[in-house]
Amino acid sequence: MEIRGDGRLGDEALKGIGVKTVEELAEQIINTPSKLKELREKLGLRPYVRLHPPRKGFKHSIKRPYKDKGEWGDRGDAINELIRRMA
Repeated sequence: MEIRGDGRLGDEALKGIGVKTVEELAEQIINTPSKLKELREKLGLRPYVRLHPPRKGFKHSIKRPYKDKGEWGDRGDAINELIRRMA
């Protein structure tokens, strides 16, 4: 079973690799990083994640650095909040 394009990782694909739930798959990936490459090849998964624009938009100007009340550049721990809004 391969997932190509923007397909979803459903129950059928999980059964094809011998996993019952997405949580079990995540646990296998965390505990055995070498398994990730094998799973990527079996399922045809891409090695990246696409994010949406943040919910409720950007808070400040995207043309200025974060330290000057903008949006681009290093924001330290504040990156977690931005990613939550984008996922």
